[in-house]
Amino acid sequence: MRVQEQPNEFDDELRITIIGAGGIGSNLVSHAVKALHSGALLESLGSVRVRLYDSDLVEESNLAHQNFTPDDVGRYKVEAVMQPLLTFQSDKLILEAIAEDVRSPDPILDADIVVVAVDSMEARRLVHRYSHCWLDLRCQGDGFVAVDFRVDPRVTSKLTPIDAPRASCQLPGAIESGNIQFGHLLAAAHGAQWILQCLRILAGSEVAMPPNPQSANITFGTLGRFDAISPELQPTPAVSPCTHPQYLLNELVERGDHDSLPIKETLAAFAIDEDWRSLWLLADKMGREVSLLFDAEDRVWVDVGTSGQVRVAPPEGSKIPYKLWIHTHPRDAYWSSTDIDSILMFSTILEEAIVLGHDHLKRSVRCEEPTDYCLERGGELEYWSEEPTTKYELVEEIIDAN
Repeated sequence: MRVQEQPNEFDDELRITIIGAGGIGSNLVSHAVKALHSGALLESLGSVRVRLYDSDLVEESNLAHQNFTPDDVGRYKVEAVMQPLLTFQSDKLILEAIAEDVRSPDPILDADIVVVAVDSMEARRLVHRYSHCWLDLRCQGDGFVAVDFRVDPRVTSKLTPIDAPRASCQLPGAIESGNIQFGHLLAAAHGAQWILQCLRILAGSEVAMPPNPQSANITFGTLGRFDAISPELQPTPAVSPCTHPQYLLNELVERGDHDSLPIKETLAAFAIDEDWRSLWLLADKMGREVSLLFDAEDRVWVDVGTSGQVRVAPPEGSKIPYKLWIHTHPRDAYWSSTDIDSILMFSTILEEAIVLGHDHLKRSVRCEEPTDYCLERGGELEYWSEEPTTKYELVEEIIDAN
């Protein structure tokens, strides 16, 4: 299990951020706080701060399935949840109700553990991107889905489309008819168990194990498990740029020998020449995404991925800062969530990034100061420029003019 490498502002304080105080969050927090409030685990952790974020007010329709009473209607949800729990507060356990939505990385960056239980793809994507140890809980009807930091990022990305519509944890008409279903309690129980086991790991336990990422419901039980993160990639050496004959490239592509040295050397030569069109066409002919990384001495490392993703293997012998990272998409050039994750990973040691599409590219450059036209507000991405899509014809004209 990964834990936060940098200590937070208070070295002896461990922070848990929970986003959402609805059907899942209101029940999760109550049970987690009660379980944690005393005993050897809390003593071994120093002090623990539990922060609950949500800007919503309690409504009458919430009472059927969320942890509120009629007296709470009209109050902020976070206050209604936390106030009864204040009797469990101590100098070891601090509770904090924050009546705000999470729209920036700030509440995530300084947390040791983050749980997102709100139906907001924006909040989920921020948590996936900026937390080292996170859990994402979702439910509808009698079922729930739990994904966490151990799940393959490709799976997480597919589950979190930014334009997905919001959905209640109850099926349409359930509240009006009284047919309440309790998948939210399954999710809350999973979350409370997950937090306690993560805390045990942080306290040094060698036998603690958080529940596995899964999809399940009350009627049918466990429906499935999620793919774990792929094995670590082995370091790769730099390649020497060289344009090989087209007949050889065609033969290698037909054989499916996509990782062959001639293909990698040709891709590197296209990149050196800024022949973006030829680079993309070769990747497209293979049906693969490719990545090229230039180091401080202009040496280049080439990785050939799958049809949907390319991972950057550790560039053996490279020297930072890296001058340029180039990668291809199957058709359109845009910054996907996995692209953003890669930029964040290399952010302080990378100067420029380019993504190539079928007839255009997008570029982003690392700036010395935060820029108004950035990839994302808040955090490290404020230093990365958001630049317009550029057609290859225009790029070629500029190169010819120079």
